[in-house]
Amino acid sequence: MKSLKSLVALGIAMAVSSTTFAETTNPMATIKESVTNQAVTSAKDSAKSAVTEKVSAVKQGAETKVTNAKEAVTSAKDSAKSAVTEKASAVKQGAETKVANAKEVVTSAKDSAKSVATEKASVVKQGAETKVANAKETLTSAKNSAKKVAKVNINTADEKTLQTLDGIGEVKAKAIIEYRKKYGKIKNIAELSKVSGIGESTLEKLNGYVSF
Repeated sequence: MKSLKSLVALGIAMAVSSTTFAETTNPMATIKESVTNQAVTSAKDSAKSAVTEKVSAVKQGAETKVTNAKEAVTSAKDSAKSAVTEKASAVKQGAETKVANAKEVVTSAKDSAKSVATEKASVVKQGAETKVANAKETLTSAKNSAKKVAKVNINTADEKTLQTLDGIGEVKAKAIIEYRKKYGKIKNIAELSKVSGIGESTLEKLNGYVSF
C-alpha cells in the first residue's frame, strides 16, 4: 500500500515538474515566434519597399522615354513639315520664275514677229506703191506718146474717144458734143474754150493732142 502511494506521489511530482518545465520553456517559443514574425514582416516590408521603388523607377524611366519619344516625334514632324513647306515654296517660286520667263520669251517673240511683219509689210507696201507710181508714170507716158502719135479730131470723135484726152471727162465730152450739135464744127483751140467747163488749164492739156 505504501508502495502504491509512493508511486502515485512520484507520478504527481513528475507531472508537476513537467508542467512547470513546460511553462518555463513556453515563453521562449513565444518570443522566438514573435521574433520570426517580426523578421518576416520586416523582410516583407523591405521587399515590398524595394519592389515599389523599382516599379516607381521603371515607371519614371518609361514615362521619361515616352516623353522623349513624343518630343522626338514632334520635332521630326516639325522638321518634316518645315522641309516640305520650304520645298513646296522653292518649287512654287521656281514654277513662277519659269512661267514669268516663258511669258517674257513669248512676249519677246510676239514683239519680234510683229516688228518683222510690220517692217515686211512696210517694205511690201513701199514696193507696191513704187510699182503703182511707176505704172502710172508708164501709163501716162504711154498715153502722152499715143496722143502725140494720133491726135483726136474734136469734130468727129465720139464721147468715149473724147474721154481719152487729158482733162476731158464724161461731162466735158458731152458738153463738146452738145456744142457741135448746136453750133457746128469747132474751128480751132480758141473756139473750144467756149464749150462749157473747158478752161485755160484744160486747153493747155489739150494743145497739141487735138485736131479740128
